[in-house]
Amino acid sequence: MLGLDPVTLAPRWGWPDAGSRVSALAVSPLGDRVYVALAASSAHDVPASIQLRDAFSGRLLGSWESGLEVVALET
Repeated sequence: MLGLDPVTLAPRWGWPDAGSRVSALAVSPLGDRVYVALAASSAHDVPASIQLRDAFSGRLLGSWESGLEVVALET
């Protein structure tokens, strides 16, 4: 997954594939955190979950199983 600069569309941050498609994405009001909702994937044995990542490094700060696929996130 890559994050692009809104003005130049140049890659600004990124992290490796989590093994599942992203079903929703939200950025914190300060722009320092990214909330990523992952859909469940039986092919990659990944449960539906929500990840909290640092927006600049992509480092995983937290992960929570959601049980069901999340289709919208708000901050």
